[in-house]
Amino acid sequence: MKIIKINKINNCRTFVDFAWPSSLQLFADYNLIYGWNGTGKTTIADILRDIERNKKSFSGNFEITLQNGVGKEVIKSDTLGSANTYLPDGLQIRIFNRTYIEENIFATNNGQINPIFFLGEENVEKQKLVETKTIEHKEAEKNLDALSTEKDAKNNQLEKLRTTGAKAIKDALIISSDNRYKNYNKNTFSDKIGEMVVGGKSTADYTKNDIELTELRQCFDSSPKETLSIPTITLPDLDSLYKSTISYLDKTVITAAIDSLKNNEILSTWVKQGLDIHQHKGYKDCQFCDQPLPEARIESIKGHFNDEYNCMIADITALIEKINNCISELSISFPSKVIICDHLNNSYVTACSDVQAVVETYSIFLSKLRESLQQKNSKPFQSFVFNELVPENGAAKLEEYINILNKHNSDCQKHSTITQEARKTYEESIVAGYLEEYKKFKQQIKDAEASILKTTENIKKLTEEIRKIEKEIKEHHKAAEQINADLLSYLGHEELKFVSKENGYIIHRFEKPTSIKELSEGEKTAIALLYFLKTLEDKSFMSNGIVVIDDPVCSMDDSSLFHAFAYIKEKTKNAKQLFILTHNFTFFRLVRRYFKSLERYKSKKISFYQTQCIKSSTRRISKIKKLDKLLEDYESEYHYLFQIICNTAEQEDSGNLADYYYIPNVARRVLESFFAFKNPHCQNLLRDSLTTDKFDLVKQQRILEFLHAHSHEDNIGAPEHDASILSETKEVMIAILDLIKAVDKDHFEGMEQCIKKANQSRS
Repeated sequence: MKIIKINKINNCRTFVDFAWPSSLQLFADYNLIYGWNGTGKTTIADILRDIERNKKSFSGNFEITLQNGVGKEVIKSDTLGSANTYLPDGLQIRIFNRTYIEENIFATNNGQINPIFFLGEENVEKQKLVETKTIEHKEAEKNLDALSTEKDAKNNQLEKLRTTGAKAIKDALIISSDNRYKNYNKNTFSDKIGEMVVGGKSTADYTKNDIELTELRQCFDSSPKETLSIPTITLPDLDSLYKSTISYLDKTVITAAIDSLKNNEILSTWVKQGLDIHQHKGYKDCQFCDQPLPEARIESIKGHFNDEYNCMIADITALIEKINNCISELSISFPSKVIICDHLNNSYVTACSDVQAVVETYSIFLSKLRESLQQKNSKPFQSFVFNELVPENGAAKLEEYINILNKHNSDCQKHSTITQEARKTYEESIVAGYLEEYKKFKQQIKDAEASILKTTENIKKLTEEIRKIEKEIKEHHKAAEQINADLLSYLGHEELKFVSKENGYIIHRFEKPTSIKELSEGEKTAIALLYFLKTLEDKSFMSNGIVVIDDPVCSMDDSSLFHAFAYIKEKTKNAKQLFILTHNFTFFRLVRRYFKSLERYKSKKISFYQTQCIKSSTRRISKIKKLDKLLEDYESEYHYLFQIICNTAEQEDSGNLADYYYIPNVARRVLESFFAFKNPHCQNLLRDSLTTDKFDLVKQQRILEFLHAHSHEDNIGAPEHDASILSETKEVMIAILDLIKAVDKDHFEGMEQCIKKANQSRS
């Protein structure tokens, strides 16, 4: 049975109308609640104590939710103490707070403290059980040694692999311009191969062949080169030209052909030219023989060279000209491979060769087309056959060539990124060679660790069982004797002792009964805490119960505080669920560190919270919230308070003075902490420190007056106190930050970085 949340708290002291936020994580196995005095911690502890006793002890209403193995149960304050109200079966809860101390230690019957009972007896069967478990214990220890040796061997093999892999990468890439490979070591190798394992890809996904590795090296070893102009090249449509040519070669014209001209190319050409000259100039006499031209002869020649003939000759001539243009446009100039990126050289040379072959093939074919058309042009009355096949389309070869030029330009523009990626790919290819062996070693080590953990837990269990049985067999220690031993360890002397008397204990000082009133506050707290922790071993309280400890270090000095923490840590280690509430930052820090170690090494679920109280115009209001990231991550409360000042200085003024009631106390605490380190010699930290010549004296005086007016609880609400002055809060906080920056710039900038890091972690 566990408590998972406090659903609501209405009108219980400073909790006015609290409801558990949906964004707030539920209570875990181990819970730490931090808050200044007066922020509501005691109310939370008293609510849980009411649940423990099934009795409502103060006004207001609350409701909590419990989680058991099968579901959830809700307990409401209004039903506590009624005849028909029964707490859930299995709910075991113990609360340590001031109420517990008053009711169980210092307000006792006839001056006596209630007893704590422990049972034990000698038994022959238990002795045999001890002997059996002792043999099991020795066998387990022997097995643990063997497992540890096996794990060490696998770790050594893994270490050798890491060293070998790191050297291989360093040898391969140390000559590159990337300095990180000059310091490449086994840790760097481990980070890389671990990243690749998490990526989930196979060895084949990373492995590159020799040619690819050569290209990668050329890429990251080369210097950046200039970009090139991309030529516009269009290959002629051979199919179209071929079809046009075939159509003309097969075509003949119908004319009144003159045989002497039809069969004589030279004569035909000469007569055609002559006819054109005579017609164009309008000659009536033959310009060769100076005789009148017979009209019949002229008509006969015209019939030979009719319009169909002329059109075909014109078309053929135009087609020849088109082919000539195509041949001219096939002239391509290839840039030297020297100006091409080194890693593209091989591909570029191949592409150039392919395009050159396409150009030559195209040119030869076009020349043959042109030659056949010229023959047809000279003998238009004959049909010709063209037996050449159209070459394969070279567009793909040309596109590959253009793509390489484009990639060259792209790589030139992104040279830094390309080279970096090439080095990374090269590195991953080498690491891939160790990937499977690395996975094997890691799995073997993981299996060995699991076996070691299981065996260690078994040894621990056997040890505890043997110790417990031996304790039951050999002797029966009374609770008083055990508490006295704890008191001796805790206080360092035997001045105080618990003495059994009738049905309880009384306290002796120097072997004589003493009045509880004569005890110091520190002694009272120590006795109460040790007594409470001892009750957790009471036969009426199961080890899987819920333990709540509220401010166990009040009135303790630092030495006692550490003792208290050590005892709490030891005595509550078997609790099913633990709540610790405190206002003491030193104690908070110890518990926080302990809880985090439990989460890390024992897989315990932990949660951190804080209580916060602000003032409205009429009353103080408390709430439970997630612990601020600065309090969770840093070893100083100063970080958190500094952030509050920064937030107040940066945020827009809400216009609600209630938002600012607690800010002056925060500011005073920050400045006192700051000047305590800067000016340890000052008797009055604020008065003596706020006279520095590093910052405007008027602003310093304004800060001092503001803090004196608002940072004392008894001033708020006094007749002479003007709450409206709180409207200056934002400006004063800005002035305080400027003051700290002026006095110690390095400190200020360091705090800014811490807060920035915490804010990034929150988002």
